[in-house]
Amino acid sequence: MCNNLKNKLLGTISRDPFEPIWGLVQMSEPLELVVTALKNESHVILEIMSGAPSLKDMKRIQRHMIAFFLTFCPLRSSHWSSMTYIDGLTGHLRKVLDGYEILIPTNEFKNGRSIEVNYKKKLIPYHVRSQSLSSFKQIIQLYLEKYLPLLKSVNTENLLFPNMKGGRIAPGSEIREWVERSLLNVCAARGIEDVYGFGCHAFRHLGAMSILKQTGSMQKAADYLLDDLTTLQKYYVKYLTNEYLNKLIEEHIDHLYK
Repeated sequence: MCNNLKNKLLGTISRDPFEPIWGLVQMSEPLELVVTALKNESHVILEIMSGAPSLKDMKRIQRHMIAFFLTFCPLRSSHWSSMTYIDGLTGHLRKVLDGYEILIPTNEFKNGRSIEVNYKKKLIPYHVRSQSLSSFKQIIQLYLEKYLPLLKSVNTENLLFPNMKGGRIAPGSEIREWVERSLLNVCAARGIEDVYGFGCHAFRHLGAMSILKQTGSMQKAADYLLDDLTTLQKYYVKYLTNEYLNKLIEEHIDHLYK
């Protein structure tokens, strides 16, 4: 029974999207070094933001913010390029009492119709409220108050992350730049190889693998990605060791015979 189920779970995959992040995927917590790099960089970013704002610094801050968001907002590149901030009450990023939240209409997701049906929501919220994110909330506030106004005259779409001409950025390129400038040295210090420039979508893989390894739950990983179990089985289970795969098999059995 277990062998048949294992074969079914493993499925097939036509390409290997995990290749650029293989060194991280093999860790017990795939996002650990990403978070370490972000924490290290946060101190530098806050020091930069304490001075006079400049467009040169703004680009580095944008990269840091997108990378930080991606650790718990597994959105696609298109979401970040079109994300808006208007007055704190409308747009995608909004101010709330104890921080910020991002609200994405389901019709802006590639699989929006199925998300709306499965989750009974027209808006998907991502919260930035936790006390553990206090430094990041400070960075968001300073960015909105000091840096975003620098491009107000050309930012006609009210973009949260405009490029230096007020148009839409290429988030994948910005994240690859962040990886090369901020993450790779952290990986090298820990002796982690097989990591090289990757874009926004890789954060979805890292987040899903983190949840699978920490909880052994395919459903929780699917909910995190706003995707279905078939996708998880096809693209993620293949990369789990037998230890983690056995957890998923046990979860499946428990579900059948509960």
